[in-house]
Amino acid sequence: MTGSDASTSATNYLGPFANALSATESSVQMVVPVAGTMANLQVKIATAPGSGNSYTFTVRKNGSSQTATCKIEGGTATSCSSATTVAFAAGDLLSLMVVPNSNPNNWDDAHWAVTLTP
Repeated sequence: MTGSDASTSATNYLGPFANALSATESSVQMVVPVAGTMANLQVKIATAPGSGNSYTFTVRKNGSSQTATCKIEGGTATSCSSATTVAFAAGDLLSLMVVPNSNPNNWDDAHWAVTLTP
């Protein structure tokens, strides 16, 4: 969860269990403690991006984008999800990349979650 607004014009990163976001991915990455499969990405923001605007959320492993991604777009949407799975080894780094598109509204508050099955 973060109570901070993401940049509406530049890429930001969120870490799990962190109440912050950063333009520097290494400051929010968390170590995955056990090997397993990540699935069920869920993202929720408090304020919709606005008509014609969006935020794209992408799971990152060791600083590289993975195929698990979802997009919140438009004037009413405030959540998105992805069922795509990503394999993680113990010691891999996990973060979530946030890319704004078309200068979206500030989100006011954001939450994200995944499941990790060993």
